Parts: sequence; structure tokens; C-alpha cells
Amino acid sequence: MQSNRAIFLDRDNTLIENAGYLGDPAGVKILPGTADAIAALRALNFRLVLVSNQAGVARGYYTEADVESVNREMCRLLALENPAALIDASYFCPFHPEAPLPKYRQSHDWRKPNCGMLKQAALDLSLDLAQSWMIGDQLRDVSAGKKAGCRTILLKDPALQAALDDPKIKDQPDFVAITLLEAVAIVERGLV
Repeated sequence: MQSNRAIFLDRDNTLIENAGYLGDPAGVKILPGTADAIAALRALNFRLVLVSNQAGVARGYYTEADVESVNREMCRLLALENPAALIDASYFCPFHPEAPLPKYRQSHDWRKPNCGMLKQAALDLSLDLAQSWMIGDQLRDVSAGKKAGCRTILLKDPALQAALDDPKIKDQPDFVAITLLEAVAIVERGLV
């Protein structure tokens, strides 16, 4: 029987290195320890769900198909490193309220710090959000998790270039970790 709890994961600078907009699968570089961390979370009986803002689509830098290609390559590389490092579902938001492309110019409930992607995943996968966690490297990830009713972990790896976050976001994480492997230990302690 599949678990009804999930770990929601941001993609860029949480699972893969990304200093900007990534639309080319050849640029995918898995962060150290990520595959083992995902396998460990699966072993704790969590579903793994990717939730990622992809404003590069709205800005015309790459397409939705490119995002899916990057995600597939990421999943392929994770499974090569550790066969148990499997992502159950992927969601991304291509919309941005100031998008140059009219098709994508809108405020959308899926765009973090909103929690639409998490709520959609909960519907699609029959998840209990109160038993789930959101892990990401930005306060917008924390905010989305809080709004959905999840516990949250903010990753603050000093080796990675931190993206600018929205200064209006006041939500604070339940926990802070440097790496995804550290986040796994926090989740594990939270289960006791």
C-alpha cells in the first residue's frame, strides 16, 4: 500500500545545482548526497513529489517540454546514483504575473509561495498534507508548505548561490538544514 504522506521538494538548488534558468538537460548536475537522501526518505515511507516554479517558461527562455526534459534527466541521474532514488510525481508552475509571454502572464495558485501545486498533488495522490513536509532553499518554498499545512525545512547551503527571495514573505521554517541529507535526519527525528 502506498503511503499517504509526502516530502515535497523544490528542484533548483535543492536537488540540482542551478545558478539561473535551466532548460537544457545537459546542464543537470545532481547535488552531492541527493540520491541517497531521496532513497532514505522513500525508506521512511514517504512519497517524493517535485514542486518547482519555472518562470523561465513565462520569460520565453525555454519551453514546458524543456522543463520536463530537465526533470526526466534529473530523475535518470538520481536513479543511476541510487536505484531507490525515485520521484513519484512532478509539478511545475510556468506562470508569472509579469511574464513577457501573454500566455503565461498571470498570478497563479500554483506559483510558490502559493500552495496550489501541493494541494493538487494531495488530490492526485491522496496525500495527507498534515503528515507531509516541504523542503526547499527559498522562503517561498517554506511559505507554500506552511499554507498547505506541512512541516517545513529550509536548506541553506553556503556553497550554493542563493536566489533572491521575496522580502514580503514572513513565514519562517520549522527547521533549517545545510544539506538534503541533514534534512532527512530532521524528518526522521520528527517521526519519533
